[in-house]
Amino acid sequence: MGDEHGAERFVPYRSQATQGDREIPVGPNPRFVAVGEGSVWTLNQGDGSISRVDPNTNRLIATIQAGIPGPGGDISVGEGFVWVTAKDIALTKIDPDTDKVIVQFVGEGGDALRVGREAIWLCSFFLKEVWHVSLDF
Repeated sequence: MGDEHGAERFVPYRSQATQGDREIPVGPNPRFVAVGEGSVWTLNQGDGSISRVDPNTNRLIATIQAGIPGPGGDISVGEGFVWVTAKDIALTKIDPDTDKVIVQFVGEGGDALRVGREAIWLCSFFLKEVWHVSLDF
């Protein structure tokens, strides 16, 4: 739901204490969301950026240029980092302390991404495989 300038909005959950919905501008075409490291993160398919929202203030606090636009993908938070997968970039690792991409792996990417038990779990719709990736890199 864009405005007249093409900006997109993230509408946080309405609690009983909220006096109404507050819209938070994020990147274009937000599609996937994750929560962790004290923030709400959106993967924006329009420009391949990641938006970081502070859930306490309901404000956008960072836009990270990850260079992964297009359909599909996923975002997850775990083991101290933000992780993103997309069609042509299998894995992107973002440091939430600096809001910077610290490593990307190029190649056929994934569809679903979860992090836990000291590993990354990545499902590739394109390759019809599930990968278990150790965090030792």
